[in-house]
Amino acid sequence: MNELAFDLYRFDLDVEPHFLHYWDVIGRAINDIYIGDRLEIRLPDETSMGDDGSFVVIAIELYNRSAPILERGMTGRLTLEGDQGDLLKDTRFLVHTTTWSPPDDEHKAAQF
Repeated sequence: MNELAFDLYRFDLDVEPHFLHYWDVIGRAINDIYIGDRLEIRLPDETSMGDDGSFVVIAIELYNRSAPILERGMTGRLTLEGDQGDLLKDTRFLVHTTTWSPPDDEHKAAQF
């Protein structure tokens, strides 16, 4: 997929893990971001960081409330899980590598 997902430019970044491999970033969603999405660091001199720069969105917060989605154009805080959080301070963008899609109503109805 590799489309731009999250813009960190001019926003705060906490590169200290607050629990093991969890990192908080604040920025603006370029495209919809869901809990469970896998995002990758995009450094200016590299087209892909592979697994080294890969993070999973484990929480989304906007207006001091938890949310399942950060919609395109909205500003919010993502809690990311990954090993290389120190690389976050050198990036401006995160890109989607995989996106979790919520089941549609037909799929939900078929499960019951």
